[in-house]
Amino acid sequence: MFSVMILGVGLIALSSLFPVASAVQKSTFDELMAQQLTTAVDATLRARGVSKADLIATPSYNDGAVHRLPDPTASPYTQGTNIPWILNDRSYPASKPRTYSYGGALGNAENRDFYWEIFFRRDSTTGDWQIFVIVMKRVPNPAAPAVPPQTISDANLSLGEPGINAATGAIVVKGTAALTGNYFHGAPINNTVTTARILQFGNEVVR
Repeated sequence: MFSVMILGVGLIALSSLFPVASAVQKSTFDELMAQQLTTAVDATLRARGVSKADLIATPSYNDGAVHRLPDPTASPYTQGTNIPWILNDRSYPASKPRTYSYGGALGNAENRDFYWEIFFRRDSTTGDWQIFVIVMKRVPNPAAPAVPPQTISDANLSLGEPGINAATGAIVVKGTAALTGNYFHGAPINNTVTTARILQFGNEVVR
């Protein structure tokens, strides 16, 4: 009887390891996917570039603040006109099926795991460009499409999550201390998204 009890305890302990191992494996896989996408985004952005004409077409582009490409009032599925970045180009992996009709001919890729959005800032003193890319990981929500991130207050910036200060362009990670101001990060409306990466570029990608 005693040996059976020991065996039972052992089996329970062993079974408890599997959820942990599964969670660690998924976390490692997600991290690997995010790293692969980061490499792909870097190469793609440097190859295609961001149109300067699109940047200066944004209202108040020269105010030293951070703006989405294009302005947040424009279509959320295509960024830029002179060098368009459709949603299909800004999602990963490409093998994921397109299950929603949102976006139409612009690329309805709302079922994919990772998305990225382009933001920019022009230094009002030097005139230099800062180009930011927010890489987001989507938690599937069949009831809603993936949409671009929005400007939100620090109250919604989770602990350990990076964000871009909308006024200064500073990339911060929320710790235990309170943050003031508004931040861009992966928090779309009607969807669950976390910020996987924030990449930063300069004049070298502006055409």
